[in-house]
Amino acid sequence: MRAFFAAIEQGTASVRLADCAPPLAPHEHAALRDAGILRPEGREGIDELSAPDLARALRVLYDVAGRGLHVPVRLSRDPFLLGWAGEGESEREVLLLAGPGTALSLALLRSRRALLLLPTARLLTPELRAKHHRDAFLAIDVLEESLTARDGRLARAHARAPSAPDLSLLSAALAPAPAPLPASSLSPSPSSLPPSPSPRAIPGASRWNEIRISRIDATTVRIDLPGVSVRRTHTDLGMAHHKSRAPKRVWLLLLELCDHHGIFQSHAFGSADATKKLVSRLGEELGAVFGLPDSPFHPYRPSEGWQARFQAEPRLPYGE
Repeated sequence: MRAFFAAIEQGTASVRLADCAPPLAPHEHAALRDAGILRPEGREGIDELSAPDLARALRVLYDVAGRGLHVPVRLSRDPFLLGWAGEGESEREVLLLAGPGTALSLALLRSRRALLLLPTARLLTPELRAKHHRDAFLAIDVLEESLTARDGRLARAHARAPSAPDLSLLSAALAPAPAPLPASSLSPSPSSLPPSPSPRAIPGASRWNEIRISRIDATTVRIDLPGVSVRRTHTDLGMAHHKSRAPKRVWLLLLELCDHHGIFQSHAFGSADATKKLVSRLGEELGAVFGLPDSPFHPYRPSEGWQARFQAEPRLPYGE
């Protein structure tokens, strides 16, 4: 059922059965239909994908207590909390990560025990598998490996899927920073040190609402302001770790703002206090880039979350 889970990962609302490669076996299609996850869409060879029924099926298969949580109306780019599994000290949150690599990066920052459900193993490197095994504080389970069709019904199984490349960007982004050298170590000459990433000033805006930041991919945005249109990576903007060049949390927050049109209302970065500090850090970083002294964020309101004063978009404007 790899093609089906790949469709979940892409956030599609319907599945064209002829495009599934490898194709869904008849008993797999029947099991997904039986669970209500796939439903006739009205056109031959196309099934509608039901996010609410997918969530309900996963709760049953993973013995998850919803405790009054609503099921998702549609698949989201953000980690979605299905509920809780286990009891006492073994209790853990169970989250569905139907979005891109950013969702996994955010989920792996959580401070509570959790089971993270990935549709496919596309982003799962051998290092991540080893670190986030079944009994880890943050465990990862891959749906294409763990779910199968048995006797006409969905069931749990375990068939290892191919891992992502060892040197993927996501693996580097989540790797711990190297331990500092002891003080007694010989200091390298300045010429042998890698250049330090530093923010590149982008002058031209007199106020925040003249700036538009559009997401291009996991490491690049386009920045538009009066008379200027440039592409910048997390390294260009000084939002990369000095040695590993992995994206910092402030970059992940910037992508979240782009994905949600300048609004952030999630607990993906921890407690309210931790989020406030991260928002403040991002504000300082952006202030240094654009040379604007005031905050790039409106005052926080519980009903509205954090809202950017600049324009933030999940993709480039239409036609560009």
